[in-house]
Amino acid sequence: MQRFRFSILLLVVFISGLIQGALIPLLSTLIERDGNPAWLNGLNATMLYLGVIVSAPLLERFVRKYGFRPTIVLGIVLTALATFFLPLWPSLLMWALMRFVIGFGDSALHYGSQVWVTSASEKRSLGRAMAYYGMAFSSDSRSARSSPRSSTSTFGCRSSS
Repeated sequence: MQRFRFSILLLVVFISGLIQGALIPLLSTLIERDGNPAWLNGLNATMLYLGVIVSAPLLERFVRKYGFRPTIVLGIVLTALATFFLPLWPSLLMWALMRFVIGFGDSALHYGSQVWVTSASEKRSLGRAMAYYGMAFSSDSRSARSSPRSSTSTFGCRSSS
């Protein structure tokens, strides 16, 4: 695998980790701040993972038909668009829908990326490549979760029932 392309892939995965890592506590904090019940907050947060589950059986066929690059692009586009629309539609229903789309897109991004890394890496460097991949995702998602309350004011939106 070419070093430059792999570096770009790691950057994209890093940004994806930031989005997912910040999104979960940030939206939950906003929903809680607006006085919504905890069960509704949890149901809303679950939509991200429902998107991942729904996408799982569909992505293998998509990768086989179109390849890993279009799958990665699909994931980036879905995640970016849904993240962009979050502050424009501050409602629980729309946030649930956007979380679902982000989960679907994030799953597509990671499925395509992992297929790319495993198919393009040499056997002797596959373990190291996957370790870098995992580090890129987890390091940013952990740093994003460290201060959700401070992120709330910079996100610039509020939820409404």
